[in-house]
Amino acid sequence: MKTVDEYTAQELVELSSEELERLVDIEVMKSGIVLPDVPTKPGDFKIEKTAAVWEICNGSEVICAFPSEEIAQAVLSASKGEFLKESYIYEIGYEFKFMEACKKADIVKRYVYDESDLRARAKKLKVSSSEKTIYENKKREYDEAFGKIQRLRDHVMSAYWQAMSDKENAEKIYRTFERYKQLSNGDSDIALGFLKNAFTGDAIENANTFLSADKQIA
Repeated sequence: MKTVDEYTAQELVELSSEELERLVDIEVMKSGIVLPDVPTKPGDFKIEKTAAVWEICNGSEVICAFPSEEIAQAVLSASKGEFLKESYIYEIGYEFKFMEACKKADIVKRYVYDESDLRARAKKLKVSSSEKTIYENKKREYDEAFGKIQRLRDHVMSAYWQAMSDKENAEKIYRTFERYKQLSNGDSDIALGFLKNAFTGDAIENANTFLSADKQIA
C-alpha cells in the first residue's frame, strides 16, 4: 500500500480513475483525517398570520376589533354606526382633544399573528441560538477536514497530471527522434546528435523511462 510519492511516473500514468480515488483515500487514511457528516443547518422559524379578526373601521383607521364577524356585526348594528373617536383642531393644539363622530363605519376582515404562535416563536428563538452555535462548530470542523482532504486530492492529481505530461513529452521526443533518423538515412548517432540540440539530456533520459525496450533512444 503505497502513497502517491512512492509511485513512479510510469506507474501513475497506468492508474484508472477508480485507482486514483483509492490512492486519495489511502492518503487521507494515512493522514488520520476523518470527514464528519455534513451538518444540518437549523431551519429558520417561520410564522404566518393565522388568527382572523373582524375590525370596525373608519376608512383606514381601526375603531375596534372582534374575534368573530357575528360579534362585529352585532356591535355595528347596535351602535348604528355612531362611533366616536378622539380628534383635535390643529390651530389650537394636539393636547386639546375632543370626541367626534365617525363619518363611516365598515367591517373589515384581516389576519393577525396568533398569540400562541408568537410565544412558541419566543421559546424557539432561545433554542435556535443554541442550535446555531452547535451547527457553526460542526460546520467549521467539516470545512477544515474537507479542506485537508481536498489538498491531498490536489496533490495526488497534480502528480498524476505531471506524469501524464511527462509521458506525452516522451512520446514527442520519440517521434522527433524517429523523424531525425529518417532525415539522417537511418543513422541513429547523427539523429541523436541533432536530438540533443532540441532536448536536454535529462529530458531524453526521462523519455526512455516511458518507452518500451524496442523504442529506447540511444
